[in-house]
Amino acid sequence: MQGLDVEIEYTSKSVQNILEHFFHFQHSAENGNMDALILIADMKVATKKVKLTEQQKRVYYCRFLREYTVEEVAEVMCISHQAVSRLIERIVAKIVKVLNGEELR
Repeated sequence: MQGLDVEIEYTSKSVQNILEHFFHFQHSAENGNMDALILIADMKVATKKVKLTEQQKRVYYCRFLREYTVEEVAEVMCISHQAVSRLIERIVAKIVKVLNGEELR
């Protein structure tokens, strides 16, 4: 039996959803959900390849790995909620480009 070569087109909305629910997807993958396993693997590879600024790394860590709210990230980093939201948009955009095989500039 030959495997299927299926390409997934990631969007900003889907990537942000995966990041915001990463631990749920990880739990599903651990319980044998192959789709979740693929999403987790893709996300781990992409986040290792993407080049984030130090500020973006801190936001990524707080928001997606520590599961802080945007308000909590803003408070911890002493920046506005809008600044956190813009940083998240940039982080997600960079990850989308890596996942979709686009060149980063």
